[in-house]
Amino acid sequence: MKYCKNCTQNVQPTKKFSFMWFIINCLWIVGGGVYIIYFIMKKKTCPMCGDTNFEHKHSKEQIAEEGGMIANGIPVVKQTLLERQKAHGEVLKQKNIRAKAGLKRQAEDLAKTKEELEVQKEVVRNNMAIQREKNAERKRRKEQAKLNKNM
Repeated sequence: MKYCKNCTQNVQPTKKFSFMWFIINCLWIVGGGVYIIYFIMKKKTCPMCGDTNFEHKHSKEQIAEEGGMIANGIPVVKQTLLERQKAHGEVLKQKNIRAKAGLKRQAEDLAKTKEELEVQKEVVRNNMAIQREKNAERKRRKEQAKLNKNM
C-alpha cells in the first residue's frame, strides 16, 4: 500500500496490461516486444486517479492530521467526490436542458421546413396544372391548324 497525494488515501498501485495494444503491436513485427519492454518499465499508478504521485503508506492518524478525515470518520476525498458527482449531475442537467432546447429548435425548424415543403409542393402542382393546360392548348391549336390546312 502507498499513500496517494492526489486522492489523500492509501491505495494499492496497479499496472494494467493492455492485450489490445499488445495484439495491435504484434501486427507490427517488432511492436509486441516494444510493448512488453514498455510495460515492464511503466510505473504503477493509483487505481483511483491514475497518477504516480505516491508516498509511503500513511496511518489513519496521519491522514486525519493532514485533513484527510473529517470528524465523523468519512474521508474528505469521498466527500469531495460526492460534491464532484453532484456538480457533475448539475452539469448534466444543464446539458440536458440545452439539448432539449436544441431539440425544440430543431423540431421548430423541421416544422417550418415541412410547411415550406408543403408550399413548394403546392407551387409545383400549380405549375404542373398550368403546364398541362398549355400543352392541351398547343395540342388543340395544332389539331385546329391541321383541320384548317385540310379544308
